[in-house]
Amino acid sequence: MASRGTGHGGGEGEESRQYRPTYGGMLEFAVNNTALPVSDEPPSLQPLSTERRAFLANAMQSIMTDPLVQVKRQLQSIQEALEQDDSEETFEILEASLEGLIDYCDNLDIANDFHKLGGFLHLPALFSSTCPRVRCLIAELVATLAQNNPYTQQHLLAAEVLALLLKQLDEDDNDEARVKSLYALSCLIRNMPEAQTKFIEGDGFSHLIRAMQTDIVKLKVKSAFLLSALCASDSSIKDTLGNVGMVEQLVDLFANEHKPSDEHIIGALLVLITDHPKNIMNCLQPELELHTLLQTRIELLEGKEEFQDEMEHCKAIMKICFDSKNDSGQPLPR
Repeated sequence: MASRGTGHGGGEGEESRQYRPTYGGMLEFAVNNTALPVSDEPPSLQPLSTERRAFLANAMQSIMTDPLVQVKRQLQSIQEALEQDDSEETFEILEASLEGLIDYCDNLDIANDFHKLGGFLHLPALFSSTCPRVRCLIAELVATLAQNNPYTQQHLLAAEVLALLLKQLDEDDNDEARVKSLYALSCLIRNMPEAQTKFIEGDGFSHLIRAMQTDIVKLKVKSAFLLSALCASDSSIKDTLGNVGMVEQLVDLFANEHKPSDEHIIGALLVLITDHPKNIMNCLQPELELHTLLQTRIELLEGKEEFQDEMEHCKAIMKICFDSKNDSGQPLPR
């Protein structure tokens, strides 16, 4: 399969490295086969090997071919591979085809054509693949299709891809597949009220909470970021989150030992309570001991530049929730 190494200078192993015959593949080839300058002297030119000549010829032929023709070929390859029994060979065909489609569908018109050519019909089978890499790539393809594209967002929603992504986010045993599904979810529901409604109806926020409760740092951070973005885009979402106990859940997530993801969890809590009296009142529940928790965290982070943003989030929450309270966090007598 296509290697994603980042080495330079055509070192050992470059001859056996494989690249996709696309714009992205050619860029990767150029980066990995361009020697870094070690002096002011112009680099010496070396003849291309037979393998490299073959790759460039194939890549140029691919690029000059009508993209729609390429998409049709990739879809045909996927259909044929899905009709075969699982094997290393069929997985490689699926991976190569999906990687090619991700490159092509970065163009909005091609993404729309992917749907018109029947590409969505293969999505359920690809999400059900026994190959983790295929599941990662199909989620990445959905993200590419959906990003800033109302046409494909609408049709992905109609094809019930939202449910496939939530299932993969919750149940996949591969960490990267779960992260990719969350990325695709974000691309599908952001800036699309209808998708956000479906997300809420499908208990999507419970899925985000479970993602934040995992030990997968990327998943925790990206879930918190999506939560913050949704609250910022539609203040009514704060009502929904307050009603389902999101304040309590977020406080619980950073209540114990300090973790790298806490900055984003606390940031999400700050967004959730800003300009929202009911969620502020939720923070004042005595059993949460939020005042003590925040004060302890501020003392822990004092003088540590790398945690400056987290400390500022804590101070902002303190100001919003306890500015008119005494040092114990209890209301001052009136």
